[in-house]
Amino acid sequence: MTAPAFLRGERVHLRPLEADDLPFVRRLSQDPVVREPLGAVLPYTDRQQTEWFESLSPEDFTFLVYTPGTPTAPASEHERVGVAELADYFPQWGVAEVRGYVAPDHWDRGYATETLGLLCAYAFDTLGLHRLHATTQATNEAARRALGRNGFLEEGVSREHAFVRGDRVDVVRYGLLAPEWREQAARDDA
Repeated sequence: MTAPAFLRGERVHLRPLEADDLPFVRRLSQDPVVREPLGAVLPYTDRQQTEWFESLSPEDFTFLVYTPGTPTAPASEHERVGVAELADYFPQWGVAEVRGYVAPDHWDRGYATETLGLLCAYAFDTLGLHRLHATTQATNEAARRALGRNGFLEEGVSREHAFVRGDRVDVVRYGLLAPEWREQAARDDA
């Protein structure tokens, strides 16, 4: 049975990742266009993916991103869009990392930006975190735009940190503090 939406946006909803979602996740993770910007260069088997899924704990906050369709549509008619997570969650410090990816056939629709906003609201307003951080390759303009639109500030660059398709690529580190998020949310609501 598919879980109901946990976080609801205007165009995307998030719910906990379930075993039925694993074929979708595997398809994306094997796609070089998705995999390489994440730094994943090795393929993995169904067994490895199942072991990863079974190792997830409630503190991993790993979500399926999907379009809800009509309010009365059954869950089987909702379209999977991507995966998002709050990782490296340290409640004692009040920090976590945001990660995620969107299927290429759903790029350029603002889904990553909206998903990131939902994760930020949940992290700051519900979990009471103080700081979120993210990393992305300098060449991943879409991720950089989504981070910037949600108020993340560039905090540093690890020069030639990643190796993608034979080239060295810089990795950019971003951060966002709860007061900055709330200030931006107040401006957006005005």
